[in-house]
Amino acid sequence: YTEAIQSYRDYLVYQPYLPAIYNNLGRSLVPAGDSAGAETAYRRGLELFPDEPTLSNNLAILFKEKGDVTSALEIYEGGKNAEGFHNLGLIRAQEGALEAAEAAYKQALVRDPGMVEVYYSLGGLYLLMDQFEHSAETFETFLKNSPDNPTLERRTKSRLLQLYPVL
Repeated sequence: YTEAIQSYRDYLVYQPYLPAIYNNLGRSLVPAGDSAGAETAYRRGLELFPDEPTLSNNLAILFKEKGDVTSALEIYEGGKNAEGFHNLGLIRAQEGALEAAEAAYKQALVRDPGMVEVYYSLGGLYLLMDQFEHSAETFETFLKNSPDNPTLERRTKSRLLQLYPVL
């Protein structure tokens, strides 16, 4: 990662107006063990590009991985992109705030109806909420629009087989 980090830093000297450079620098610094540097790169990028969803999402992920869920939630709640709302839903579901998780997942789908992973998460949430019909319908929607993810497809089919006797 050392060469990549140096390349991104050099590039920022000459072309500091590309959000991808700040993002790539941050993503290179994390596995190199410099989470503080990654945070700085994401924040600097967000100063210049406050509406850049990738930077805000990666900053939130960094906070969550460091155990600072409060800061991650603040970023997700202030976000405008589907991925951020999906991640917000995941955190809310882990906290047991199921209605808040459902609202976040629905916001993710409003912003990007093609983000099919949200249907998988929402189907699982409906299971937790004992809304079995909603769960089955949502899992079926996921399978109809399934991404190329055989593991999620297999898990979804397994869940549907468990649901059908209940319905």
